[in-house]
Amino acid sequence: MRLLEAWVTRCFANPTVTLLLLLGVTVLAGAFGANQFRLNSSMDEVILPRDSEHWFSDDEALKTDFPQLRNLTIIVVAGAEAAQVSEAVDTVLAAAPDFVELDQIATPMRQPAIRNALAFYLDRPDFLALIDGVQPLVTLSTALQGEGALTGALGVLGVTLPNETPPALLDLLQGKATTLKNLDLVKNAVPAMLSPYDDLFYELILVSDKPNFDAQFPGAEIVQNIEKWIAPVVAAHPALTIALTGDIVLAHEEISDALAGVKLAAGLSTVFLILVLALGVRSGVLTAGMLLLVVIGSLWTHALAMITVGQYNTLSLAFLVMFFGLGVDFGLHYGLAVREVRAESNAVASAVRNTGVALMLSAATTAWAFLSFMPTEYKGLGELGIISAGGMLVAIFLTVTLLPALFGLLGLPGSLPSRVRPLKLRWPSMQLTLAIWLVLGVTATLKARDAHFDYSVAGLRDLETPAMTLLDRLQRGGFSTDYSISTMALPDELPGLKAQLAQLEAVGYVRSIEDYLPQSDHKDRVLALTQLREALDLVSEFPALEPQVVRAQLAALSTMPTLPAEILNLISTLQGYDDAQLIALDGDIREAISQWRKDLEPLLTSEPPQISDLSQQLQRRWILPDGRHRLEFGPATPTQSREGLNTFVSAANTVVDNGGGRAVIEYGVGSVVVRAFQQASILAVLGIALMLMLYYRNLIMPMVVIVPLMLTTVLTFAVMEWVGLSLNMANVLVVPLIFGLGIDSAIHIAHRYQTLGSVERLMQSSTPRAVMLSAVTTVATFASLMTSTHRGAASLGQLLTIAIPIMVVVTFSLVPVLMTYFGRFTDRPLHN
Repeated sequence: MRLLEAWVTRCFANPTVTLLLLLGVTVLAGAFGANQFRLNSSMDEVILPRDSEHWFSDDEALKTDFPQLRNLTIIVVAGAEAAQVSEAVDTVLAAAPDFVELDQIATPMRQPAIRNALAFYLDRPDFLALIDGVQPLVTLSTALQGEGALTGALGVLGVTLPNETPPALLDLLQGKATTLKNLDLVKNAVPAMLSPYDDLFYELILVSDKPNFDAQFPGAEIVQNIEKWIAPVVAAHPALTIALTGDIVLAHEEISDALAGVKLAAGLSTVFLILVLALGVRSGVLTAGMLLLVVIGSLWTHALAMITVGQYNTLSLAFLVMFFGLGVDFGLHYGLAVREVRAESNAVASAVRNTGVALMLSAATTAWAFLSFMPTEYKGLGELGIISAGGMLVAIFLTVTLLPALFGLLGLPGSLPSRVRPLKLRWPSMQLTLAIWLVLGVTATLKARDAHFDYSVAGLRDLETPAMTLLDRLQRGGFSTDYSISTMALPDELPGLKAQLAQLEAVGYVRSIEDYLPQSDHKDRVLALTQLREALDLVSEFPALEPQVVRAQLAALSTMPTLPAEILNLISTLQGYDDAQLIALDGDIREAISQWRKDLEPLLTSEPPQISDLSQQLQRRWILPDGRHRLEFGPATPTQSREGLNTFVSAANTVVDNGGGRAVIEYGVGSVVVRAFQQASILAVLGIALMLMLYYRNLIMPMVVIVPLMLTTVLTFAVMEWVGLSLNMANVLVVPLIFGLGIDSAIHIAHRYQTLGSVERLMQSSTPRAVMLSAVTTVATFASLMTSTHRGAASLGQLLTIAIPIMVVVTFSLVPVLMTYFGRFTDRPLHN
């Protein structure tokens, strides 16, 4: 400790130089951190499973074979009118901007081969309606060609009963060029390809684009560009729902929520910190020192994070708030120790003698607890551990550098006001205290065994955001989403696999490229269309018009009393035409019939498409060059919860053992995170125990320090289960945090108890107040995280708000009792 005493003495004696140097480093760190700030929202990089995890390698193979299935933004167009939905999608596609290449946009149901063979995709009633609608047009065309266009039309009108007059015939006589594509029976056939769900029609546009992970918000540019792209269509179709979802949008929402939550929590933490320090410390210079330590430490830690890790992820981002609670711990212990001995000639050095060992040991053990995740497969928390450990080193350095310099410049903290009394606690007898905690520990252990882990990534997100709400609706409607599972099979294996998967209650749909082919009665439909085409082929050139013949027909029709007034008015109008007008009308009718033939030809000559007729883009989404086909299946219920995801993937694993997709990844990640949690907990306990044994040179003191931490962990899990909380991919950090935070308090209590020799003298020292204030500031900091809309960060705040008060109670009541009790069983005294 002599070196440390000399260091703080020098900083105290040269405050101006020390503070200027700290200021210079802070400016450089702030500028560097601001310039290098990088936020990576990719969940693919949070977990790095070992090679034996086949689900990970299967998914990696799927991503390699079908890169267009990842990094998707899904434009969803939905509405009550199918024709409006189809029109809106047409407009969106027509306005595709330059930043999106054509091969990045997929609209699977808008295949030319499908559009040209609509007759084979319609339901049978719709197909029969189509044939019934086209038949009169073919019959009428055949009838007119025998006598001439206008002459034949008037002839047909004369022999048709009024209630059977074809509407198309009246259109012809009125000079309207009615075409097949304008007939409702065909217009409705195209939107009928859309997918109905919940009284709405849906069509999806899939846009694949890789996010820029070097940007602060990797997916922001993609989302903003697409929103700008579709904005005019959204404005033009207020009756439709046109919105975005998909992996890119969900990740962007998550990271935006996480950052917004951090900003809000940081603001609240600052307010709480000022209040706690002002009311608890009762010293202006020490309060100012604590606030400066937090601000400078945050900037230094951020710069150190960009040097060591290079980026934040959605989990490590929380440390920007965590430092507000963790950074003041060392400073409070040292600052209050200085106030305790302020009457001595070299108070800053005396305080080091009283607390220096505990501070250094606490910093080392806390850093180790954070680093315990680094060697695990959970890279996301490993990065948080590196950043947090660096933050602890920064905090301890600033504690013994900034605070002595500030005290040298502004003066030592004043004495505690006389009306503020030292903490006084009364314990039951030693045996009773141990018995109470033993019963509570056993009871809590039994309850803690029921604690469960929610490994769903969606469980970390705000379920009320537009993209999450839309994802839930798509999953319920059986649409393809990021949470489908894909597996590869040979063509002859597909029918059997599809049949097995379709029988599973947890599977909502099963698809392959063959589902883009018509599943109808091909032969009957081909025969019906062939008969109509053959009839239409009989229509050839029309005879030339003879005006006098037409006038005779009109005169005869005008004397027929059975014709309705509408037709008589039309005849009267035609009687007023001169020869040129009649010839022009005859030409219009011939042009309309010619247009009918053109429009009817694709329909009547269409054949059921084969896989080879589908676009190359669509084939690449389903078939590999080696001939294997991709089989995709989705959940019957949403997978935003652990139960839904577990049910779906577990059922799928009974049939398919080589599937890939986000659902498989999240399911597999569960086992990785649990394993990482176990490994990190063991590493934390063993590392801390080893450090304590090396320092104390006995087994009693490590046990005295670690047992309360284990009890705190068990009690936290029990309370968590009682109040209905669960572990997730974010708050699984709670155990290393309990050890990291709790070890500080336990070491300080144990160290001062050793130094002072009795509970009474311990409680009159500065240590209890420092422990309490540190706990309160930490609780306030983590409680502020509960305001975050990012559910992972909020759950971490909830769990630590439970854990830290438990830790304080256990530490104060159990550590002195254990030291007193077990001190009888060692030859080495546990206090000076």
